[in-house]
Amino acid sequence: YNGYFQPDEHYIPLRKDFTNTEEVMSKLQDAAYCSRLVENAFDVVMAELTYDCLIRKFHQALGGVL
Repeated sequence: YNGYFQPDEHYIPLRKDFTNTEEVMSKLQDAAYCSRLVENAFDVVMAELTYDCLIRKFHQALGGVL
């Protein structure tokens, strides 16, 4: 997630071996918790990942090269 998204702040992590499936299912049933995750992720997207933000970062990166 390129450092933008953090587990339990922006998404619910599921272990590769699925050993935390019950925990994940419990979190998914918590509407308030899920709403917070969505809001947190939306805030990151709007602050860092919009087209304008990405073009600005790209332009800044090229500025050092050109």
